[in-house]
Amino acid sequence: MNSDGDFFTGIDQTEITAGEITLPAPAFYRQVQMMLAVFTADLAVARDLLPSERFRPLTLLPGRALIGVNCFEYGDTPVGRYNEVSISIGIQIDQPWLPPSLAVARSTLSQDFHAYILTLPVNTEIAWRAGVEIFSYPKFLADIRFTEVGPRRRCEVQDRETGALIFAFEGEKLRTRSRPRDEATFHSYPIIDGSPAHARMRVNQLERGSTMLGRGFRIQLGAHEGSRPLAALSPGRLLRYTYVPRSEAILYAPVPL
Repeated sequence: MNSDGDFFTGIDQTEITAGEITLPAPAFYRQVQMMLAVFTADLAVARDLLPSERFRPLTLLPGRALIGVNCFEYGDTPVGRYNEVSISIGIQIDQPWLPPSLAVARSTLSQDFHAYILTLPVNTEIAWRAGVEIFSYPKFLADIRFTEVGPRRRCEVQDRETGALIFAFEGEKLRTRSRPRDEATFHSYPIIDGSPAHARMRVNQLERGSTMLGRGFRIQLGAHEGSRPLAALSPGRLLRYTYVPRSEAILYAPVPL
C-alpha cells in the first residue's frame, strides 16, 4: 500500500531560516523507516541529565526511568536522504501529576510520546546543520549504516574519523499490518536560548509491528565517548519494541514554551 498523499493535504507551509539553512515549515518526510525501543534506565542518572526542572522523568518501576532508542532512515526529505539515531528520556512537562503507570499507559495508548533528546547522531552535514541551527538539537556527525542480518536489521553508528563503534542496535523485522492511517506524535523539548522549546513530529505508520516485554531489540555499546550518555543510563529491561518499515512524517519547527 502506498500513501496517497492525504497525510499532507491541507497543511500550509512557510519557510524558516537559520544561518545559511532555509527549510519549509513544517517539513514533509515522505519516506521513513523506523525501529523504536523503550527500555528502563537509572532514574537518578536520568534526573541529572535533564536540563530543566520543568522536565519530570517518566517512571514505571521504582528507581527506573524510561528511555527511548529510535533508529531512523529518512528517504524523501527537504534535505535529502539521511540516517539518524535518537537517544531520549521520557518526560512529563508542565502537566498535572499523574501516577506513573497511568501516565505511561496514556502515552502508549494514544501514541503520544514526550521526551528530552540526549544525543542525536546523524550522517549528513546538511541534516546536522539544520538540526543544530533550527532545532537546537544535540546532533553530531557520524557514520550510520543499516544492514540486514537474517531476520533482523542492524543499525551501526561509528566515529567518522576513526571508524570506532559508538553503538549498534539490532531489531527484528516483525510481522506488520498495513494501515491507511495510524498516527503517532513524538514531542521533543530542545533548549533554545536557555529555555525549553517544543517541537513535534507526526508520523503516519503505514506498516507497523510491535512487541511488549519481548526480546525484539538489543543494544551494543562501544567504548567511544559518544556512547557515554546511553551507557550512564544503564539500560535495563526492554518494555516495548516497534518496527515500522514504511511511514511518512511531518516535522514542525520548535516554538517557545
